[in-house]
Amino acid sequence: MTMKHNTILIFLLLIFIAAPSVCATEVTPRNAQELTQLAQRLFHGRCISVKEHFQPNSISYTEYTFEVLTPVKGVSQKTITFKQFGLINPVQLKNDLLFLGKVSGMPVYQKGKEYLLFLMGDSKLGLTSPAGLFQGSFNILNTGDGEKRALNSLGNKGLFKNIQSEDQTLLKKVQKNENTGGQVTLNEFMDLIRSFINE
Repeated sequence: MTMKHNTILIFLLLIFIAAPSVCATEVTPRNAQELTQLAQRLFHGRCISVKEHFQPNSISYTEYTFEVLTPVKGVSQKTITFKQFGLINPVQLKNDLLFLGKVSGMPVYQKGKEYLLFLMGDSKLGLTSPAGLFQGSFNILNTGDGEKRALNSLGNKGLFKNIQSEDQTLLKKVQKNENTGGQVTLNEFMDLIRSFINE
């Protein structure tokens, strides 16, 4: 078997071993309460560094560093660095091969932009991902009214359904956003998250 075929097999094997849940075609729907319970690190932050690490005979990953603007759960430092399985951009290999390292369903963060992240704990390989993958990654939008709003790639669909909360007033306040394009006011959303943590 040629070196080229060995390299391809190694890539496929590493993908299969490192992230079977990531490669699945379906992800279990999660509401905000479940995302909060699953996340070990939860924060509002700004991405300040993105580094792709292509490793031909090992796990390729992207390393992100965030400035923590508002810590919510499991975060005490002013910055946080974590690694996600996969790459953002394809890598040109020898013999006209192209390594496509981007993983379907894995969020990508842009330097300079703000996010609200519900991160899982690190795996044995030192990798992590948001709880529920794309469900636990929220883009922070600056609206014309001066309020920051949070929105995931599903448009926050189902985010506030089937929640058992002691603070029904706060829950109803954020539930109204499902009828207004899905965007939820960031401060109200984080207040609700904190109420889940304190219950």
